[in-house]
Amino acid sequence: MNHNKTMSSRIKISVFTTEIHDHTSQELISGILASSEMMGIDVVIASVGGIKQVQDFCVEKRALYVDVLDEYDFSGVIVLAGSMTNYVTIDELKDFLSFIPKTIPTITISVKVPGFPAILSDNFSPVKDIVSHLIKVHSKKKIMFIKGPKGQLEAESRFKGYLEALETNNIPMDKEYVFDGDFTPHSGANAIKELFNKKLELPDAIVCADDDTALGVYAEIKKRKINFNKENIAVTGFDNARYTKSMDPSLTTVDQQFYNQGRIAVAKLLEKIKGGVLGDYNSIPKIIYRNSCGCITAIDDFIEDGENFVEFVSSRLDDVKIEGLERDINSIANILNEFVENKEFVFSTKIDEFIAKYKYRGYNLNTLTEIINILSERVIEQLNRSHLLMFYKNMQRIQSNIIKAINNEKLRQFRNLNEQSSELDSILMALATVMSYQELEAVLDRNFYYLGIKSITLIFNNCENGFINGLKGRTFVKDDSLNRNSKVYCKLFLPLNSLNYSGYCELEILLNSFHIGEVLSFQISRALYLIEVFNNLKDKVREIDKSYMDLRVTKDLLIENEKLANLGGLVAGFTHEISTPLGVGVTGVSHLSGELIKIKEQFNQGGLKKSEMGTFISTSEETADIILKNLERASSLVNGFKQISVDQASDIKREINLGSYLKEVTLSLAPITRSGKHRINLLVKDEIIIKSYPGVISQVVTNLVQNSIKHGFEDMVNGIIDILLFLDKKTIVLEYRDNGVGIPHENRDRIFEPYFSTKIGKGGSGLGMSIIKKLIEKKLLGSIEYSPNSPKGVCFIVTIPF
Repeated sequence: MNHNKTMSSRIKISVFTTEIHDHTSQELISGILASSEMMGIDVVIASVGGIKQVQDFCVEKRALYVDVLDEYDFSGVIVLAGSMTNYVTIDELKDFLSFIPKTIPTITISVKVPGFPAILSDNFSPVKDIVSHLIKVHSKKKIMFIKGPKGQLEAESRFKGYLEALETNNIPMDKEYVFDGDFTPHSGANAIKELFNKKLELPDAIVCADDDTALGVYAEIKKRKINFNKENIAVTGFDNARYTKSMDPSLTTVDQQFYNQGRIAVAKLLEKIKGGVLGDYNSIPKIIYRNSCGCITAIDDFIEDGENFVEFVSSRLDDVKIEGLERDINSIANILNEFVENKEFVFSTKIDEFIAKYKYRGYNLNTLTEIINILSERVIEQLNRSHLLMFYKNMQRIQSNIIKAINNEKLRQFRNLNEQSSELDSILMALATVMSYQELEAVLDRNFYYLGIKSITLIFNNCENGFINGLKGRTFVKDDSLNRNSKVYCKLFLPLNSLNYSGYCELEILLNSFHIGEVLSFQISRALYLIEVFNNLKDKVREIDKSYMDLRVTKDLLIENEKLANLGGLVAGFTHEISTPLGVGVTGVSHLSGELIKIKEQFNQGGLKKSEMGTFISTSEETADIILKNLERASSLVNGFKQISVDQASDIKREINLGSYLKEVTLSLAPITRSGKHRINLLVKDEIIIKSYPGVISQVVTNLVQNSIKHGFEDMVNGIIDILLFLDKKTIVLEYRDNGVGIPHENRDRIFEPYFSTKIGKGGSGLGMSIIKKLIEKKLLGSIEYSPNSPKGVCFIVTIPF
């Protein structure tokens, strides 16, 4: 059994949602947490974020919820179905929820899913009533409507309310004034843009399917310098988001009382957990009329009696928590008792409910100050003299305390926001730069106190990575000192998705930090992804390094083979060239040996004549001379070949007469040119004595000549090679030309490119010219260029510093 299943004997419920930071989800979750805290129930919230495809929703996203159910021994589940139906149909949602065991009581909010009890809100009647209000009270006729997501149940109900109101009031629906939307400010702005693009007349009123859409309408209308009051355009929304009171003009909207729906959902679920039979519960929304529809909402209208005043306070309390404010509210209640006859019990009871309700959300102190000012003006007439002084004293005390609290709270909020922003930036920057699992571990071990996070636990599925498995179930940033404050933390599960594995992030977090939790889980997923990519790149780099080393070895072998091939050509030519003088010498020696045997026989027989002896001597002299000349020729060939071959095989720098040395090189190449009757013409204009690498010079000239024979003189005889050597100031210039077929224009840019050859597969390696270029540049510190100006054949210009 999982360790979390034995942690506590308290009832545990889970909340499944796709959103956690929008107005609706925040209100619902606030109500769920408030009611759960009062009832001693533990809450775990699982959010998978936005869904783009049904398959993604039903397969990948469901895995998180399944894991959460497996992690904890839940007594019940609450499904925020409204956010889910932004992406899937009711039938698809029903199929999705089938993974929840029937033994676990489950309730949905906002949308009725077959087989599950639901907390529902009327989306039809409020819109019908608002449109009717615009028609009857404000005489609006041309009423524009911006819809919600297509197929979304709540959005469709709101549109039907709009249509019903038009029909009831005998106003025909104009399709030109109905625009598609998706519950976003972007869709509201786009609807206004489309209105102007169609060049339609401005409507009398714009009814939006939700408050976010109205926000976009406001932005686009004001961007076009249109004044709502001057043009007499009414705008309404739906949901009563927190910002609607601050919009200019304040937005008329519908309060679905999500907070209360959340509280009711917990109560109903607990009833079902205890064995009760549970049906659907219908929450009644409330229309909040404000300035945007043309109604001027004066506070005076809300203090006609105590109950209306309580409703006003209920609608205005919001957001900021100040400890000790309960005392000041009770003081207001005591003062109000002076003129609200027999209603003090109602008022006090409601105030108690507000205090419990806003335990997590706090109070808007500016609003209370406004209320006190109105009470000072309106209530004083109803007080008798005996109470007047006490009233003023109480009012001054309350107002003074509230002003002090406002200033202290603003300062505290500023400091907290500053610290939170700084800490979040630091952590996000650290997560964005991690390169290893160890670095990620170090970042997650930091203190997240200012971000409203008590602990982070990473859970991974089917992971074979050893280090990741070491992180699995690991709890980071655990800080028991946080238990000493009065803030209530809940568990939030968010998905983790990486390159090779998935899982989820379990956070102990404050409700107002949910958006930070989402950012963190995304950045952790991104960090894991980048670590995997980086590790893969390191593996690839190792493979590339190995391949590069193998390539270098292969390249060195090819270069050596190229050198051996050149030397082999020289050896073959040398063998052919030396065979003639040696053959003549052998023939001469053989002839001389035969003549010597004849003379010896004649001498032994005593019949040797003087004339015969003279002839033998004369013949021997001629033969010896022939033998000597041919042996000298062979010796010269051997010495020349020996020097050239040694030079090419060695890397020794020595002093040479460059002209004389080039003559030796060209003579050594005669055997390979003679077979095609090719000729090498060497013209030395200047005597040049240099200390250099003769082997490199020999190899350069040898490669150029062999290239001419192999490529330029292919299928031709009597080719001519001209080599010109001269000094140009302090530069040695060697100009090499042949009258061969030349190099095609399209190949000229690739002459010195390694492994490029028109003879690949036919004995060419493609390294010859590349080797020449590197030898000249690295050993001789010179350069070689191809000159395109030669009328025929090729022309290469080699320059070497002198």
